[in-house]
Amino acid sequence: MKDSMKTRKACLSLATLAGVSALVAAPMTASAAIATWDYGANPNLTWANNTNWSNNTAGVVTNDDVVFNATGSGTTTVMNKSSPFVINSLRLTTGATYNHTIDLNATQLSVTQTTTTPGLYVATGTNQIVTLNLTNGTFAMTGGQFDVGAAATTGPQGTLNGSSSLAFTSSQITRMHVGTGGGNGTGTVNFTTVSSGVLSVAGGLNTVLVGAGSSSSSGTGATGTVTLGNNWTSTTIGSNSVRGDLKIGSRTSNRAMTGTFTQSAGTFTADLLDWHVGSTGGQDVTTVNGALNLTGVTGLDIDVTNLRVGTSTANATGTVTLPTGNVIVNTSALIGGGTKGTLNLNRTDFAVGSAAILTLGTTGEINSTIGSVSAGIDIANTAVGALVISNTAQVSNTRGVEITFEANPVGVDWKASATGADGIFYGFKWAGNKISTLNGIRDGTDNILGNTDDTLVWNQTGLSGQFLNKATLFYDGTGPGTLGTNATYIGFYTVIPEPASLSLLAIGGLGLMRRRRRAD
Repeated sequence: MKDSMKTRKACLSLATLAGVSALVAAPMTASAAIATWDYGANPNLTWANNTNWSNNTAGVVTNDDVVFNATGSGTTTVMNKSSPFVINSLRLTTGATYNHTIDLNATQLSVTQTTTTPGLYVATGTNQIVTLNLTNGTFAMTGGQFDVGAAATTGPQGTLNGSSSLAFTSSQITRMHVGTGGGNGTGTVNFTTVSSGVLSVAGGLNTVLVGAGSSSSSGTGATGTVTLGNNWTSTTIGSNSVRGDLKIGSRTSNRAMTGTFTQSAGTFTADLLDWHVGSTGGQDVTTVNGALNLTGVTGLDIDVTNLRVGTSTANATGTVTLPTGNVIVNTSALIGGGTKGTLNLNRTDFAVGSAAILTLGTTGEINSTIGSVSAGIDIANTAVGALVISNTAQVSNTRGVEITFEANPVGVDWKASATGADGIFYGFKWAGNKISTLNGIRDGTDNILGNTDDTLVWNQTGLSGQFLNKATLFYDGTGPGTLGTNATYIGFYTVIPEPASLSLLAIGGLGLMRRRRRAD
């Protein structure tokens, strides 16, 4: 009998747990309650005062959809609910023109997906001109959409400002759309002075769009601007399992688009399917302009399937500026072909995968600067067609590929050949013997090195001493007298100095210090 009771209790417990698990796992389909600010308790503009909300009895409660409109425009409301206060969405999407400031009162307001259509929405309706200012606390998002000036309708203008006392954080938001849709809208996210910032966007199609639209969009175009300032912590887009999209100043329909994305600090990590900057789908009556500037980012890691910068048959301008870090292209990178496509690599490792192709169109330009460590374009694909540079992409016309050696390598000596060498310092690498191919590419249409039609050049004025003018085009094979890398380089062989040489250097340094002391 006791065993039977134990069995029934165990079954009941398992059934209860199963029921709870089913409830937890069930998709959230119910709509959240709507709490609309109506300014009813003016001048007491606190969130905890129920009279300020359309539901005067209940006020705003956890998991609500919170709505602000033109009522009380220009005022500052104080979020004084218990922290963290969790809502399903924050919406400034009704009314015509208004400006609203939320003082977070040194607390945290969390927008967390609890029901359907969660997220942050600023000006997503026809002809809305809305500004939201966030200050004095933490604004957090988990899941949901981040839409500012994003709509297929006409004329939305949305601005989101974060003050120096705002900390912004997010985790796996489903999309970030700023100035999108094509309805002649404008979106601006100004996080220039925030105290800290974390942007985390999940993978999927069209996940991050800034000044970008699609063929389904109506209207004439859109403009989007995102600025993440000197205190930014990190940006993450997509994942190894689900890649995201990053499109800045991009369209698939004939509408003018302008997008700018700037991040000045922190890390930038992205697993991308499509990375388009100043790119069109081939309809070129109107212009597109895109710019991505990651100067100041201290950790760069981008894995992308397809990269497009300034690509079109005309009227497309794209510029990408990258810092020290790593980029790998798995299928194709197309730079130029429209008005202008520019890729600036500042000591960046730019890897072209074993099955990928790097193409510079007629207006393509790659500027690659090399510091004291090898970097630059690194092509793993051994096929001759893995690198294509248009004959009209001439360096003299600020096109083509220009490699600039800015500093001597550190801790090594120059070697004239592989004999006795133990390393290679380079600013360009291509798997296999590509001497003939590169000679044909760099010499332009006249096949003469040094004329104005050259499409691949290297500048080594930053090298000095034993390294001065030593960077050359050479192949390191696999047999005796090589390092066995089977690759073509622009650079030179190096060797780590013997201990005796290091000792001499140290003695020379001590002698110099003594002379300075005597002079003093």
